[in-house]
Amino acid sequence: MNRRLSCFIMVILLVAPFFSGCISGGDGEADSDGDGWSDEQESIAGTDKNNPDTDGDGVWDPKDPNPLVPQGTTTPPPGPTTTPSSTQQPSKTWALYDFNIGQQFTYSVDWEGEDFSQTGTFSIHILNSLTNEFRVRYFGSYEGAMSGSFDTSFDTNEENFYEDFVSSITTSNIMAMPMFIFTVLAPWWGPYFSEYSLYVGNTWSVAVDGVTATFEITGSCSHAGLTGVKGEWNYSIDNMNIQTCISPSVPLALATSYSFGTGSSAMVYSSELTDYSAG
Repeated sequence: MNRRLSCFIMVILLVAPFFSGCISGGDGEADSDGDGWSDEQESIAGTDKNNPDTDGDGVWDPKDPNPLVPQGTTTPPPGPTTTPSSTQQPSKTWALYDFNIGQQFTYSVDWEGEDFSQTGTFSIHILNSLTNEFRVRYFGSYEGAMSGSFDTSFDTNEENFYEDFVSSITTSNIMAMPMFIFTVLAPWWGPYFSEYSLYVGNTWSVAVDGVTATFEITGSCSHAGLTGVKGEWNYSIDNMNIQTCISPSVPLALATSYSFGTGSSAMVYSSELTDYSAG
């Protein structure tokens, strides 16, 4: 297997813990505990290949949002640590996935690693559905270490959008997963950003796996003609840094930059909204 293909597959496997049951071992891969993740995937995720429920909370690893920490032990996010001045009123909170029929988003994406490069574009179009709140059509292409294209639709609603998108991607377009995980599907959006007032200067923190992650709204930003606020998350494990541009009036991020690791081994993912239509 060439180095670029290995790096591409590594990106997909590294995000396995974020997705409930997204990745299962393929034919011929050892799965010592029979939980659906191969021994290799267990090693990358840090779980026990001989125990289907590593953290002992009653939820098997592939179905557990955080298979290394028992459910219910993560400290809930505290309130904001700063108060807006009389001239700086807090903006709206972020209505994540609160789509309107006709909205369309187009992103350019790029992810880089040692001897690894991948670029692509993808679009999301919110359509009428005969069976649910709306239909999501997502389509695009990618090239570099791997090349391909995709055009898929599924019916869903605001409440189930995350789970239904995960199911669609892992069924139909798993090699395109890195194009979505840090923009459309990032699992930290809900509890760590969308519940807070988005005004410049607001900060808060949250305990993740016993390590404190800090959040800060640092300034303004603009993409595809939309203005938002820039948020930054620093997390000491794996030297993780996330920067994002969010507009309270748009239910997806306008831009993201995600990096982990250091030096030549660092992986960097970025996306930017290049075109937007309110429908």
